[in-house]
Amino acid sequence: MNPPPEKAPWRQALLPVGATIQQAIQSLDKSGLQIVLMVTELDILFGTLTDGDIRRALLKGMTLQSQAHEIAHKIRWSRRLRWGAT
Repeated sequence: MNPPPEKAPWRQALLPVGATIQQAIQSLDKSGLQIVLMVTELDILFGTLTDGDIRRALLKGMTLQSQAHEIAHKIRWSRRLRWGAT
């Protein structure tokens, strides 16, 4: 039996758009999914982020306190999907 949607393991990979790179690293470590799903305050998918994206950003001089959304791969759908929407 699958866990309820609010307790699904992928939910640990959700990170708000205003999060820092340090928070993104913590999310990657906690979820174990190798990806961060950045969402807006309405839980609309904004973009994705991986450890490779973070490493490249740090090598370019960004800090752990830099905004993670600046290095995220933004979703470019004509209509963004909302988690749990039908």
